[in-house]
Amino acid sequence: MDRAGTGEITEPAVPPARDGGGGLGPDRCTGPDSRRDQTWPLNSAGSALSSLLIDADVYGGVVANVFGLLDDSPGLMAACRQAQSRRLDAVALSALCWQINPTLRVLTGIGRPDRWPELRPAAFEAVLEVARELVGFTVLDLGFSLETDEELSFDTVAPRRNGATLAALAAADLVLVVGSADPIGMQRLVRGLEELRSIGLQGPTWVLLKPGAGRGWSPARPGLS
Repeated sequence: MDRAGTGEITEPAVPPARDGGGGLGPDRCTGPDSRRDQTWPLNSAGSALSSLLIDADVYGGVVANVFGLLDDSPGLMAACRQAQSRRLDAVALSALCWQINPTLRVLTGIGRPDRWPELRPAAFEAVLEVARELVGFTVLDLGFSLETDEELSFDTVAPRRNGATLAALAAADLVLVVGSADPIGMQRLVRGLEELRSIGLQGPTWVLLKPGAGRGWSPARPGLS
């Protein structure tokens, strides 16, 4: 796999872009299986769609592992540092991405969860703006939490672990919520959708249900005593 390459940039059909390339923000994903399922927009988009998958999970992203990439390679963190110094452009961002195929790039995440303070919302928003110039469709793998309790714990401006997640959701043209079709997964899904509603998303929200893993009671199983 090459770290850099060129792919034809085309405008996405769904969702319509607000400024430049479109954006899709998958949320409530936990575990590697969810990451595999979230790539369905990239797989179904067709070879004409130039796409970028960004691992922005501050609780431990696994996108690099799913694609068999080095998780300690400079990716999103390097892009944020360049954005803070105003040196990030489409060429520089492309050089930081892994080229999976002619139309799909991957920008790896923080690697270790304790590095989340390096992912500042302002720098991350700048990276997203450059991504819109680079590709026609951007997919973000986000953390599961939307809490903002840090603001209540400090008298001054505090670092916000979920700040990048909230910034990505605000900028997304479409939010994809991935849930499991089992009792536990459905309960988490309902709570997650309520949290999304509470932050006032402007764009549409789609729900993707994974098949259940056979949890819970069924008539084919012996009863519990």
